[in-house]
Amino acid sequence: MTIPSHSRNLGVQRTATGGHISVFSANADGIDLLIYAEPGSDHIAHRVSLNKGSENVWSAHSDALIPGAEYALQAWGPVGPQNSFSAEELLLDPYATGLTHLGNHWRAVVTDDAFDWAGVTKPNIPLEKSVIYE
Repeated sequence: MTIPSHSRNLGVQRTATGGHISVFSANADGIDLLIYAEPGSDHIAHRVSLNKGSENVWSAHSDALIPGAEYALQAWGPVGPQNSFSAEELLLDPYATGLTHLGNHWRAVVTDDAFDWAGVTKPNIPLEKSVIYE
């Protein structure tokens, strides 16, 4: 599996008109972004289909991707030894910078990235050398 060269731009990137989401999947047949009406609600206010682009990166823009918005991903594709897609399962954005726990499940949350890091830059650690705990 080839990891996208622009992996630093995966997840939600805030824009002047909401946000842009990008996720990597080499094998999905489709991915939808589900944005909830309000925090803690089970009502899906927006469903946006992501488009597959280069390097197997799926992306879309939504005006509703604002700080505090809760969202999930829904992906479908082949089922087999290497894949286990289920359109019924809601997925966390693996690149989310915020999470919330609701009863027996988790949701991703758009975070406010306006924090002033005072010139400190993010470490440029390649994804294949990163350790992610779940």
